[in-house]
Amino acid sequence: MFTPANRNPKVENIIAALLWSMVLATICCVMVLGYKSRFWGVQFDSGYFSYIAWLISEGAVPYRDILDVNFAGTYSLYLFVITFLGEGDLSWRIFDLLCLAVINVSILLYCKPFGTLAGWIGVALFSAFHLYNGPLYMGQRDYFMLMFILGAIYCIARHMERCRGRTFLAVGGVLLGYAVLIKPHAGLLCLFMLFILIVQALRSGKGWLGDAVFFTASCCVAPALSILWLWYSGGLPAFLDVFFNLLGFYSKYVFNINYQFVFMSFLGMPLLEVAAVAVIALAGCILVRQHRLRRSLLAVSMLYGFFHFYLQTHGTHHLYPFVLFMFISIASWANCFRTKAQIVIRVVVLLVLVHLCLNALYRSATACIVFPPHHITVFHQKNRLIQDLSGRLSPGETVQVMECGSGGIHALYVMRYKQPTRFLFDANLFHDIDHPYIKKLRAEFLRDLQGRPPEFIVVFKRSWPLTGYERIETFPQLRDWLHKNYFMEIDAGFYHLYRRN
Repeated sequence: MFTPANRNPKVENIIAALLWSMVLATICCVMVLGYKSRFWGVQFDSGYFSYIAWLISEGAVPYRDILDVNFAGTYSLYLFVITFLGEGDLSWRIFDLLCLAVINVSILLYCKPFGTLAGWIGVALFSAFHLYNGPLYMGQRDYFMLMFILGAIYCIARHMERCRGRTFLAVGGVLLGYAVLIKPHAGLLCLFMLFILIVQALRSGKGWLGDAVFFTASCCVAPALSILWLWYSGGLPAFLDVFFNLLGFYSKYVFNINYQFVFMSFLGMPLLEVAAVAVIALAGCILVRQHRLRRSLLAVSMLYGFFHFYLQTHGTHHLYPFVLFMFISIASWANCFRTKAQIVIRVVVLLVLVHLCLNALYRSATACIVFPPHHITVFHQKNRLIQDLSGRLSPGETVQVMECGSGGIHALYVMRYKQPTRFLFDANLFHDIDHPYIKKLRAEFLRDLQGRPPEFIVVFKRSWPLTGYERIETFPQLRDWLHKNYFMEIDAGFYHLYRRN
C-alpha cells in the first residue's frame, strides 16, 4: 500500500478528495453557524469587561477607580468595541466574527508552505470549534489573544526564514507584547520565542545579540505605553498595588476540572488523540527537515498553550491557545500522504486528520440544527435584577452589587448604573480574611459605602471563591451596618435586594 519507495497517485487523489470534501462541508456549516449566531448575546466576562470599558469612557481610571486584576490590553479592546462598533449584542457578534476572520487569515498565511489543503483544514477545524461550542466563551480574552499570538508567530517565522531585515521581527515583538497586556501568561511565549531566535541565529552563524535585544525591546513597546498611560492618568500606584499584592491571592484558586468532560465535550476528541497530535508535532520537528522551523514554532506554541491552561484556574476557555496550535500542527501534515514518509507516520496522521475533520463536520452540522450544549440565551439573575432596579435610581444615586460571575455587573452595564465603591466583585473581601491586605480592602470598602451610601445593595447568593449569603457573617462590621441602615425589599431566591431606610 504506502511504502517510501512506492506511491499510488490514484489513492493519493482519493484521499485528497475525501479531505477536501469534509473541509468544504465543514466550512459551509461554519457559515450557517456564523449567521445563526447573530442573536447570541453578551454574557459572563463580556458583560463584566464591557462595564469596565464604559466606566473608563465615563472618566474612571483603571485600578484607582476600578479594582480589577486584569491588564490594560483587555480594557483597550473593549473600549475599541463600544466606541467604534457600538454597545449592543450585535456589535459583539460582529467583533467576535471579525476576530475569527483575522485568525483564519493568519492560519492560511502560516500554513502556506504546507499547502492549500493544510491551510483550509486549519481554518475549518478552528472555526467549527469556536462556533459549535456556542456563545459561552464569546468575548473571552484567551480567544482574542490568538489574533496577536498567531500573527506574532507568523512574523517571527518570516524573519527567521528571510534572514535579513528586522521589520517582521519588530511587528512580531509588538504583537506579542500586546498579548501580554491581555494576559501576562503570554510573557512565557515571549521567552520561548527569544530562545528560538537565539538558537536559530547561532545555528546560522550570525550574531544573536542584535536580534535578541531588538525582539525584547519590541515586546516591551505595548507594556511601556500602558504604564505611561497609567502614570499620566494617575492609576499607576493603584496598578502596582494590585500587581504586587492582590494578584498573588488568585494563584491558589483552581477549578476541579473534569478532564474527560473537557476533551470529549469541549474539544470533541479523546485524550489519546490529543497525545497523538502532540507526538506527531514533536516527531515532525525531529525527523522531517522540510519546514522544520515552522513546525518547531508550532510545537513550542503548543507547549506554551499547555502552560497557559495549567497556570490559570483550569477553565475550559483557557485551552484556546493550545487548541489553535494543535489544530494547525496536525493540519500542517495534510499532504504527508503524498510524500515518502514512513508508512507509520502517514497512516497515523491520516487517521487523526480524518477523525478531526469528521468530528468538526458532525459537531458543526449538529449545532446548525440543535443549539450547542453550552448555548445559554437567557440569564434569569441578570434579567430579574434589571426588572427590579430599572428606572428606580435618580441621577447621582448608586447601587452596590456584591457577587462574582452571577450577572449583577452585567445588569448594571445594561442599566448604566454606577457603584459607590471601586469594588466590582466581592471576591476580594471574603478570602484570607486575617491577612493585613484583605483587612485593608475591607476597611476601604466599608468606608466608601458609609461615605457614599448607595440607594440599593444587592447581595447575590452565588459568588467566588466563597458562596452563600452566610459569607456576610464573616464581615461583622459590614453585616451590622447593612442591617442598621437597610431593609431587605426583595428576596429573589438568588439575591437579596436591600434598600436604604
